[in-house]
Amino acid sequence: LPLREKVSGSDLFEPLMARCARDHLPVYFIGATPETCALALEKLGTEHPELEVRGHDSSRFDLETDPGGARSALRRARESGARVIMVFLPPRKQLMLSHFEDEYRPAVGIGAGSTLAFYAGVTRRAPAVMSRLGLEWLYRLVQEPGRLWRRYLVEDLPALGVLARMVGDRLMGRSLTRREDRCG
Repeated sequence: LPLREKVSGSDLFEPLMARCARDHLPVYFIGATPETCALALEKLGTEHPELEVRGHDSSRFDLETDPGGARSALRRARESGARVIMVFLPPRKQLMLSHFEDEYRPAVGIGAGSTLAFYAGVTRRAPAVMSRLGLEWLYRLVQEPGRLWRRYLVEDLPALGVLARMVGDRLMGRSLTRREDRCG
């Protein structure tokens, strides 16, 4: 089914954790700092005491120069018996989910970026209007310029054309699905 709108990991996280708790599906977290994870686990324990988090891996690896690190993290998640693996890493590192599917199947892997930091209250999420316009990245850049300027303004430069078209479509009241219908 085509999605009618953007669905961010941040919007998906809480309902997904509630569902995992209700259906007794153990989860595993990869990424985020140990401190962020501890805060999130405390909050999850209060809101969803029946949720089983099988583990958390904050190990650092470079997907290009150290693919073994990504493989190992996914393998540990699978061996924990988790059914849902949440990856709280930058987009480039979330590629590990597609590159190394065999390392974590039959579990489901979901890339969710900074979701755990938002949930734990470590980082503030962009206002809803900025999210709807596709400008969460700008809000984040203003919050953490020292950490994010290179990623957003250098590494993600090719995405600016896509962003400009998406913002233009939103401002003109056109949805992405209608654009796809015209092109297909």
